[in-house]
Amino acid sequence: SGVGQSLNAAARERGMAAALLPETASRLLTPETLRTAAKQSQGIHRVPISLRRAIKRYLRDQDKTHMHRKVLLLSSSFERAKGTGAELAAASTRSALLDDPHAPASAEQRTARWKVQSSYGDIGLRYREDETVAYVASRMPAIYAACHRVLREVRRRSPGFAPKNVLDFGAGPSSALWAMRAVWPKSIERVNLIEPSKEMQRAGQTLLDNLKGLPLIHSYDSIQELNRSIEKHERRHDLVISSYALGEIPSLNDRITIVRQLWDLTKDVLVLLEPGTPQGSKIISQMRSYILWMEKRKCRKSEKSTGAAPSKMKSMVVQEDLLKDGAFVVAPVS
Repeated sequence: SGVGQSLNAAARERGMAAALLPETASRLLTPETLRTAAKQSQGIHRVPISLRRAIKRYLRDQDKTHMHRKVLLLSSSFERAKGTGAELAAASTRSALLDDPHAPASAEQRTARWKVQSSYGDIGLRYREDETVAYVASRMPAIYAACHRVLREVRRRSPGFAPKNVLDFGAGPSSALWAMRAVWPKSIERVNLIEPSKEMQRAGQTLLDNLKGLPLIHSYDSIQELNRSIEKHERRHDLVISSYALGEIPSLNDRITIVRQLWDLTKDVLVLLEPGTPQGSKIISQMRSYILWMEKRKCRKSEKSTGAAPSKMKSMVVQEDLLKDGAFVVAPVS
């Protein structure tokens, strides 16, 4: 019968797929590939004692039960943010969400904690004191370790690179700054932090209080404030980093605008980090593709107008420790 033929065909296809799997695996997982993957593994990274002590001092007056509750609430907020991001990404335009008077109340409530309609310095979740304490307690050590891993890769690939002037977008409590100082302890002279939450800014300052030999640090609420506050010739940074910030911005248009502005503020290296999840992978892939497209278009325009050879593109290192569409990326890629 037709049903029997269909079942037999499906069985044959499954058999062919199963037969191909060992051959494909043996072709991809060669000894050289496995050795390379093993070299990329850094094992467990131990947070430096200076940071552990700083976090402990920051949290010592907090009620543990209350703090634990706030950590759980913060985790729930990140989970809800994923759903909100999917809703916003599905909208045809940003104005459809921001200006539509007929939008359902539930959608308005879910998007109320996002500030995508304002300046691009706004980076999503509103961190008040409780959220900031929960963030420092639960997320800062892991984000420090991820930043340290990627920045070490930058140093490995560009051993002569020693940034003096750096920019941290969505700085939070300065997790990336701690990692930058660990990787380049002597070269960094000036750090510009962009962080809209005053509580996060205060937390970052408190955590750095007892450290010696700090670079010159300035905090700004947004990219616009940074551009207004410093001279045009000082806006380009040797290293620009955005760690776990783009994922808090659910609008693709806003992400693209922010990354374009960060790229314009980059002299040498732009580092983007997002969680090792399908959503984080998608964000990194989109932003990386956009930058490459933007630079190729710029080079083509330059060639047409001057006939000159295209300039060397800037470096970008992104961390993608994730599983996506059957492919496992085992090292930072550029």
